[in-house]
Amino acid sequence: MVTVVGEFNAGKSTFVNALLGERYVQEGILPTTAQVCILKYGPQQKKGPHIDFDGEELQDAIDVHLPVPWLEKISLVDTPGTNAVVLQHEKITQRIIPRADIILFVTSSDRPFTESERVFLEKISSWHKKVVIVVNKIDLLNSEKDKN
Repeated sequence: MVTVVGEFNAGKSTFVNALLGERYVQEGILPTTAQVCILKYGPQQKKGPHIDFDGEELQDAIDVHLPVPWLEKISLVDTPGTNAVVLQHEKITQRIIPRADIILFVTSSDRPFTESERVFLEKISSWHKKVVIVVNKIDLLNSEKDKN
């Protein structure tokens, strides 16, 4: 399971849509992802409740089946943003991280590696997860000086 995490408005959902090749998940400047979205392969697009390994339905997670061939091999998880006004979003994200095989940590180039991001990365490292850092919104930087 590949799990995408980061602060709200870091561009996680935009990044996920870029990976999928189409706009499947909602994007916006306000926190838009309120549930964990577990993206899986399905011949037709559909949403449904997420049933955990023990057969229990998780209220804060949904399964989204998409006709994206590479999702046959892995699941991609879009999480609510951390450091959002809605503290429940961060708690939801923290519950899913221990289940991840790898974390894609998205940070925004206009405010990379804030103190709260550093704290969150330390928490992730305590779970001994592999982390890939994605610097998003690089195209919004104005000058060559900003890009260095």
